[in-house]
Amino acid sequence: MSPITCLPQFPGIIEFLCHDINVHVPHHLSTAIPWYNLRSAYEVIQREWGQYTVERTFSVVAIGV
Repeated sequence: MSPITCLPQFPGIIEFLCHDINVHVPHHLSTAIPWYNLRSAYEVIQREWGQYTVERTFSVVAIGV
C-alpha cells in the first residue's frame, strides 16, 4: 500500500522562516485545525497513522540547488 502522505523534515531555520512547514500536513487533512494545534495534530497522525506515512529529510541536493 502506498503512503498517504510524505512528511518532510526541514532544518530548524527553514522551520522558523516557513512557520513550521514540517507540521503543515494536518492542515490538508482538516482545514479546521488552527496553526497553533498543528504540532499536536502531527503527533496524532504519527501515532495513529504512522504506518501509512513516510518521513523524508530535507536535502538541498534533492532539489537541485
